[in-house]
Amino acid sequence: MDRMKEYREIIKKLLREREQIARPFLPPGLELVCVFDDRSGCYGLLTLGWMKGERVCGDTLLLRIKDGKVWVEDDQTDAPIAEDLVEAGIPPEEIVLGFQPQEMRAHMDFAA
Repeated sequence: MDRMKEYREIIKKLLREREQIARPFLPPGLELVCVFDDRSGCYGLLTLGWMKGERVCGDTLLLRIKDGKVWVEDDQTDAPIAEDLVEAGIPPEEIVLGFQPQEMRAHMDFAA
């Protein structure tokens, strides 16, 4: 299996697992939805619904495969997905924490 295909499958598996883990703890009126687009390389876990009379619609996790690396664009979770990506076999130098300012990335264990 080529590297990018393997990365796509790892990302999808981790997002599905997180969806299943979080689902029982969601407040009434909210749901989680996995969104996968292999063509553009975008993968997300969205929170949708209504809470306290207000619309909720936003990403909980957003990842992209860009320039041969896995970019974690947003991570609104208590358990950073980057660590799970490494445990699943993606080397830290192939993971970019896009939500961190570029100058901070140089001081982390992941790709700058």
